[in-house]
Amino acid sequence: MSLENLTGTCETIALFYNLPNIKIEVELWQQFWHNKPNSTDQTVVDILKEAKTFFPDTEKALKILIALPCTTCTVERSFSSLRRLKTWLRSTMSENRLNGLAMMSVHRKLIHGNLQDFNNEVVEKFTMNP
Repeated sequence: MSLENLTGTCETIALFYNLPNIKIEVELWQQFWHNKPNSTDQTVVDILKEAKTFFPDTEKALKILIALPCTTCTVERSFSSLRRLKTWLRSTMSENRLNGLAMMSVHRKLIHGNLQDFNNEVVEKFTMNP
């Protein structure tokens, strides 16, 4: 990425995430990695270790980058599940129950993999409530 594109992107990131020194740090960060030999063999952990000491805003931006999902599949799956769950017959259910049903619907592979344990936990939960 060119330095002009990088600084433009950093201005947007700085405003959105409240990282005031990111523009200056990224220019230094780019020079630091440009002059470093074998910089393509670094892992994300190595890069974060390098940023921790002298580049605090860059470290925050890298942590945000790591936490961002690559795709929107999980979000879209949860919305399609919610459309199936929240029908007009179930419009009076509590938020806690709706959240539980939505999580079960989204993560159904995990539930089917441990179906016996899941059933035992559900039965124990209902027997505790008079």
